[in-house]
Amino acid sequence: VGAETAQAEVEEAMTAASEAEPSAYEEVNNNYEDAGDVNPIEQLVEGVPIDVTFPVNTSMSQIHERLAYDIVIQSKVDSIVINNVTINRGNNCNINDYSRDKFLPANLKFGRYTRLSIDCDVNYIKEVEVETNLGNYKFDQFVQR
Repeated sequence: VGAETAQAEVEEAMTAASEAEPSAYEEVNNNYEDAGDVNPIEQLVEGVPIDVTFPVNTSMSQIHERLAYDIVIQSKVDSIVINNVTINRGNNCNINDYSRDKFLPANLKFGRYTRLSIDCDVNYIKEVEVETNLGNYKFDQFVQR
């Protein structure tokens, strides 16, 4: 019964939000939706649409003879565009220029990911901000590195 009530409340909130901002549900050309048109209630209900992890880049680790890492951003929704990634607010850790130029923006479907080389040790990453067509998401607690 509680789940049914919660679901009804969510549906009411989404209906009210769509009436307040009808453009949130309109189709947009080129599968790109301006972050200003995102329905914040729907975003809260659905949760964060991406996961962020930091696997070891074995090829670069062998070349540089030290551990090198990548940042992997994986979609948890049917469609999302990763426009930009900022690590530590742009201080002391960056996405490799080649990765940024070649792989961003990244159009991802559910389960797909983009892997970008970074130029720092993951132990020093305190914050990652991912800019998407569904809004910007900050991550500051990393369980898996």
